[in-house]
Amino acid sequence: MEKIQMIIAINNLPSDTSIHDVCELFFSDNRIENISFSEEGNAERVIAWIRFNQMSRVELNRNVGRLNQHFHKQRRLEAYAPLFFN
Repeated sequence: MEKIQMIIAINNLPSDTSIHDVCELFFSDNRIENISFSEEGNAERVIAWIRFNQMSRVELNRNVGRLNQHFHKQRRLEAYAPLFFN
């Protein structure tokens, strides 16, 4: 199975979410390459973009399934993995 750079987006995070908080959601996976945040549209519903290095699509989908609808800081998270991302 090919392992390439993959992205997961997590929506509905509180505005005070830190990079450390996001890392904990992935049990501090050492394949996390970058975490960036976007609050465009609604500052109360922050989106985290997590870029992984050397992760298969199967592993990515497993993480999305685990985090989607997961409660974090009294919020129900929405996780998805875009098929194509620049």
